[in-house]
Amino acid sequence: MTAACSVTTPCSALGLTSAAMADVIFVSSLQRSQAPDFKTLVSAARQVLTRLSRLECAGLVALEFGNHPETAVARMRWCRSVVRPMS
Repeated sequence: MTAACSVTTPCSALGLTSAAMADVIFVSSLQRSQAPDFKTLVSAARQVLTRLSRLECAGLVALEFGNHPETAVARMRWCRSVVRPMS
């Protein structure tokens, strides 16, 4: 079962679980080198969610894992790591 995010997190600000937030961040333009903070994560997630649904984000994640598994694994690991401290 996926944990829900706590009240003071980007996940809760957007009504997402930590897994859904990781998917949204995955399809965003954010990069590890940017070392995004809370505000940047929320802003990027909102931008993604204005053009894609959570289901579409999950589909794009699956597509990327199918097409480029070697890079998708590293990106998802990073996405989960930036969401995890906020859960």
